[in-house]
Amino acid sequence: MINGLYGSMRELQAINYAYNKNSIQIFILNGITSDYFTTYRSHFDFIIDYFEKYNQLPSKETFQSKFPDSFEWISVSESEDAIIDGLKEAKLYRDVINDYKKLGNLIKDEKTDKAIELMASISQNYLKQEQKKCVDLISDASLRYESYIERLENPDKAFVTTGLKELDDILGGWDMKNETAAICARTGVGKSWAIVYFALMAAKSGLRVGYYSGEMETDLIGYRLDTFAGNIANGSLTHGNSNIKEDYSNYINSISSSIKGHIYCITPDMFDGSVTVSKLRAFIEKYDLQMLCIDQLSLLDDQRRARTPREQYVNISKDLRALQRLKKIPILEAVQLNREDTTENGPSTKNIAESDRIGQDATTVIFIDRKNDNVIFTVGKSRNAKTGDKLTYLWNINYGTLHYVPSEKDAKNGEDVDVLLGNYDDSKRSDSVF
Repeated sequence: MINGLYGSMRELQAINYAYNKNSIQIFILNGITSDYFTTYRSHFDFIIDYFEKYNQLPSKETFQSKFPDSFEWISVSESEDAIIDGLKEAKLYRDVINDYKKLGNLIKDEKTDKAIELMASISQNYLKQEQKKCVDLISDASLRYESYIERLENPDKAFVTTGLKELDDILGGWDMKNETAAICARTGVGKSWAIVYFALMAAKSGLRVGYYSGEMETDLIGYRLDTFAGNIANGSLTHGNSNIKEDYSNYINSISSSIKGHIYCITPDMFDGSVTVSKLRAFIEKYDLQMLCIDQLSLLDDQRRARTPREQYVNISKDLRALQRLKKIPILEAVQLNREDTTENGPSTKNIAESDRIGQDATTVIFIDRKNDNVIFTVGKSRNAKTGDKLTYLWNINYGTLHYVPSEKDAKNGEDVDVLLGNYDDSKRSDSVF
């Protein structure tokens, strides 16, 4: 059991260890702040302030004169790892006790919403963080080679398909362990449809996908999925037309056998209204999700309750990136673009509404635009590929068909043109809008 005496001893050891090494690296590299100290907090603050002012530790004589009766110089045999782990365990114990006291008071006062919010964030805030180690890119090169071999021999474990071959050729697919992808467009262009499509393709690959819909009900999301998966006319589904009843019945009876994975869809009502990153984490853990799709970012709530929309966006973006690093699953987020003029090359991350922090945190940024029946995907940012590539598809939104339109270079080479002509069906032109 962690108690006050244990925590005080770890604090005393940490300060003595720093003096033995004549360095505060034990604090800096491990993220140790005054929050980790109780008995010796003033001692710690004095050391840090002195170091920041003079770029060195205060001498033992100076330190002792500051704290003549409240500090003891001791021999430290514990390793740095053990000392840091002890400090973190003691802080974790104190913080959990304090927060559960707050939780009890909220329940006692019947403040249910605030109690649920606190419960959702406790595990995230107090998950024990392992001490991070640096990687020597020279002597640890064999680890990098092992990662490469894993990607070579098991590509399905490294990436999941976007469902668009040409986009996969550029990106490799969505990175299974390090992907926060922003799917950006202006209102009415089709980012929500794109998120549904990407979720479906991941489910077809066998993944358990989570889908948060901030606006639309689950049935409407399902109808869009059915349009993509079964080429069922979306207008007939949403209007309840009888002309597709038999085809739709046959499709519904076969969907479980044709799609290997799952798509778990959830709306704000299922979260009692307020949806935060902490609640999305609980969603991930409950269903053991392997991908999370968010439609859309602006429909999440900032659990830190910043005052301005810009600050809220910054907090949400940072928290989502931290969640992705923690859970190591791809997170796709629909993001609104503002109406500012763009360059002749199209939008950039500065055109993201409210905050360009979203583009900074994203590993991949895809911009979507529409021209008549064509939808254009532009790679605005990628850590694993070049940016600026534009891919055009003939998108019949009513029947959920996507056909690649070759670029001018492809057309001159005669590539894909015959396939495009063979796939195009003029009788199924788009008769609905995004």
